[in-house]
Amino acid sequence: QNSISIPAISSGIFGYPLKRACIQIARGTKEYIDNQEEYKNTLSEIVMCNLIPKTSYELQEQCVKILVEEEEEKKEVTEDLKEPEEGKVKEQDGEEDPEKEDSHEKEVTEEGEVTDKMSKMKLSEDQEEQDGS
Repeated sequence: QNSISIPAISSGIFGYPLKRACIQIARGTKEYIDNQEEYKNTLSEIVMCNLIPKTSYELQEQCVKILVEEEEEKKEVTEDLKEPEEGKVKEQDGEEDPEKEDSHEKEVTEEGEVTDKMSKMKLSEDQEEQDGS
């Protein structure tokens, strides 16, 4: 058979939260299919069903999150982890390209030492605080 139907009978009743029930159904379905090699290439359709519209909508939302969005996120992470092409530096969010100039201004002292103005300013402020104490 190429399809299965999973009825969400009694989901979210008897005090168990509906959202949590739908998450468990979606995760359980995904886990089962992922661990059953025989279904990966033959199963073409999974039908989640329920007579209560509220349950059906919640189940649909959780299935999209767990079965679709999480897979897309995994693909994005996998693509991000691939090696960058030779000669290119790959920038990540919040990381600077090491070949770009430092954003802090540099200053050359009379002795010929290169210092970072931001560090020097911080040191000056700390010294003023100590002198004032």
